[in-house]
Formats: sequence, C-alpha cells, structure tokens
Amino acid sequence: PSLDVLWAIARALDVPIGTFFQGEMIDDLAEKAPVVVRAGQRKKLGVNSTLTYELMSPDLQHQIEFIWVEFGPGVEGPLAPFIHTGEEQMVVIQGEMHFWVDGAEYILQAGDCITIDPSRPHRAANRSDSSAIVIAAITPPSF
Repeated sequence: PSLDVLWAIARALDVPIGTFFQGEMIDDLAEKAPVVVRAGQRKKLGVNSTLTYELMSPDLQHQIEFIWVEFGPGVEGPLAPFIHTGEEQMVVIQGEMHFWVDGAEYILQAGDCITIDPSRPHRAANRSDSSAIVIAAITPPSF
C-alpha cells in the first residue's frame, strides 16, 4: 500500500505506522550497552524510490526515535496533514524543505531546524528540483 494508505490504517487502528515494519527487537537492553546502527543496516520503510524513511534508532522500544528521510525532487510526504502525541524536531541536512503546521508554511534550508507541536496537523514536502534529506527526532516513538 502507499504511504498515505498506511498512515490512514495506522490512524484508524490508533497505532504508530512503524508497527507495520518492526523487525526483531534488541533483547536485554537493561545492560545499557551502546547500540550502533550502521548506515547500511537501518530498518527501511521504502515508500518508493523517491521517498524513503530509515529508522536510525535500533528499534521503537526507546523513549526517542530518529528517522532519516530522503525526499526526491518534488516529492511530498503524506498529503493529508497528520497528528500524534509527544514532541518532534527536524533538521534539514540537504536541500530545501517545506513544512506546514496548522496550514502555516515554513521553508527551511540545509542546517535549519524546526520544532513543532505534533498534536497540530503537520506535513512536509520537497518542492525543489534537487533531493532533500531530513532527520526527525520524535518522542515518544510514533512512526
């Protein structure tokens, strides 16, 4: 299914979208040993070749998650603004990104950050001719 369909299913079931993509959980984290997630070993939610989400955190069992998002030229995230609980901050690593929060538009360049209240409807898009990369930090994990 498309990302928009998965978001709709997740909202209807009141579960994080990541529920559909969780693999094996890392056991016995009580020891607090560092967990390294290599760039080539991230869990991927490859929506299509022009929009991909990669979980930079080892799993969704922690208090925060980090998501690496790659937007191809002209690619938009879910078309319907969405909401969730917690906090969300994003930094644009490459390119230019458009973010909408409650209908207000914010245009960010590489190095710019945005902090939003995720209980307000929000969405993102790359409206440029070049690829864009964003890192999102979300707590509690809700992807």
